[in-house]
Amino acid sequence: MRQLELDFDSIPGVVRLSPYLQRPAPKRSGNRGCANIAAFPLSRQRATIQKVALRFKSKRGKKRLSFWQEIIAEMRRQLEGIGMPHASIQRELIAFRDAVEREAYPPRDDDSRYGGAT
Repeated sequence: MRQLELDFDSIPGVVRLSPYLQRPAPKRSGNRGCANIAAFPLSRQRATIQKVALRFKSKRGKKRLSFWQEIIAEMRRQLEGIGMPHASIQRELIAFRDAVEREAYPPRDDDSRYGGAT
């Protein structure tokens, strides 16, 4: 995986704190039009989770199922598009599903399904 390189010398207004701490120039590769991107985990994207959970709760029956299938299919396409392995995609989608369920239906304090002392 390649990381994004920033060239601060070309940005006006950037002040170097010490001229002695200069790094060597980055190596330039021949593949300048392509980069690997590390996706932020779907289960941590709060705004997306909240939006999907709200829309999920507002639907019933076949419309709810169709909506969910569209969401998962689109996310799968996006993750495949960045080259994520199949097993990682599955884990991401399962974690996203769990996060949406927790957002849509948060556990109640008196809900004994989640264990704990009674």
